[in-house]
Amino acid sequence: MCEVTTKNFKLILPQLKEVLKAAKFISLDTEFSCLTASRKFENSLFDSGNERYAKLRATVEQMIPLQIGLSAFIFDPDNNSYKAHVYTFYIFPRSFTYIDVKFLCQSSSLQFLNAYNFNFNKLINEGISYLNRTQEEEIIKRNGDFTVTESSMRSETENLLEENIRIINEWFADANVDDLLILESVEKVQFNLEIKYFLHKELRYKFKKLLWTYEDEQGFKVQKVTTEQFEILSKKFSLDQTLIADLLGFSEIFRLLTTLQKPIIGHNLLLDLMVITHSFERPLPKSYAAFKKLVHSLFPNIYDTKCISFDINNLIPENKRLHQNILSTLYEYFKDGYGRHLAKNSPLIEHVSDTQQMFHYAGWDAYCTGYIFIRMAHIYASERYNKVKGKKFMSSELLQAVEKHRNNVNIIRGDVSHIRLDGDDPVSRRPPWLIIETKNKPINVNQVTSLLGMYGYVEVKPHSFKGRSAIIAVDNFGSARRILRQFNSHSDFKIQQYNPLKHSPVAGAVLWSSFLISGIVLAWYGYSKIK
Repeated sequence: MCEVTTKNFKLILPQLKEVLKAAKFISLDTEFSCLTASRKFENSLFDSGNERYAKLRATVEQMIPLQIGLSAFIFDPDNNSYKAHVYTFYIFPRSFTYIDVKFLCQSSSLQFLNAYNFNFNKLINEGISYLNRTQEEEIIKRNGDFTVTESSMRSETENLLEENIRIINEWFADANVDDLLILESVEKVQFNLEIKYFLHKELRYKFKKLLWTYEDEQGFKVQKVTTEQFEILSKKFSLDQTLIADLLGFSEIFRLLTTLQKPIIGHNLLLDLMVITHSFERPLPKSYAAFKKLVHSLFPNIYDTKCISFDINNLIPENKRLHQNILSTLYEYFKDGYGRHLAKNSPLIEHVSDTQQMFHYAGWDAYCTGYIFIRMAHIYASERYNKVKGKKFMSSELLQAVEKHRNNVNIIRGDVSHIRLDGDDPVSRRPPWLIIETKNKPINVNQVTSLLGMYGYVEVKPHSFKGRSAIIAVDNFGSARRILRQFNSHSDFKIQQYNPLKHSPVAGAVLWSSFLISGIVLAWYGYSKIK
């Protein structure tokens, strides 16, 4: 696995681009600063796709990605094998003048990452910068107007500038043209793009086009030049363009992915898609339909292994079926469990270099996601071509075998099992809602939730204006049947399947209005006949 930070990002970038171009598909994983911005945005069994998007959007606008994992799978048809090139990127939004991202951290999220040895010092010190297109456009628009004073430069930055002007003055008097000087004191701000930008700008200005500044692996350097050399270098190496490139950072990789439009694989990846779109492309649109259209234009071929794992049990013998579909369990099942040899001629899958095998480390999770995708797609392909014995499948055949799952993205505990990015969301296959009613006293939601909790996971929300009914959502059909059976003749509560036409106050009002209007029309008609 290759761990990528600001220190080696530019070094590995050319090779990374070639790997991504050669890949048959790319798996993705993201670690976040926060999972839920407020309790009111928590997932609910009542959530439609639209409602879930609105909740997640409110959280995504306040959080940031901390780590991105990419695993590029390159197929070798001669050996029926896949080689995975695995990368883990530490990313962190760098401040620059008016761009200073404020974000929410959740203590449970940070504690969770810390338990898996997440390096927070590396994140802040060496995290790769990024911008979305809206931020980039604003910087380009305003860049020519920036001055040192407008940058709100702190006093320590001014001191750093004055210190280095003094050092350069002492050196400059005896230096020859083309002589170099390394400014060692700039090392302490090597990851601060704002400070370095203004050092470049001010030093070039102070020395009247007789001093060139640049950076390499040795540090921040100045070079004595002629005015002719300065003009040539200024045209060849634009300071503003270099700044934009440095600020874009990981966004360059994101844009390459959207250009290549290779299949993207993720596990439970709705939040990942929303975060990377918001962080690297544009702020998320308010409209759910606009979001789906935007993501589909960026990544037209998406596969969610969580969705696939729910369906694949239909192809697995009952005594060997999956009982959990969290990523680590799926990987172990298909790596060393029953799932490894469910279909013959399953391809060899290996990672190119030593990989840190730790779940919730973005690169490893991305690799495991791609691994289980290949194994599950191979099972589907074997079922599809079951009459062709000993067949080895090309990557395109694996993708064709899971075509029905393309662009389906899992919804965690909602009213629908998944959303569809390239069309209308499917009709809910979740258990129908139930309605609980009392005759006299208002319903205590907490009491009902506790009472029904013994039959499985339930959520309860008030329904009627007088508080004598509530809607119940359950997470499986077995729980719904048990509740209906146990409360069939209960002395205090009546529970039945919810019917919108029968139980919705709005529908009821509309129905009564239609009856009333019909009655008036009939009465008028009868009266007119009598007349």
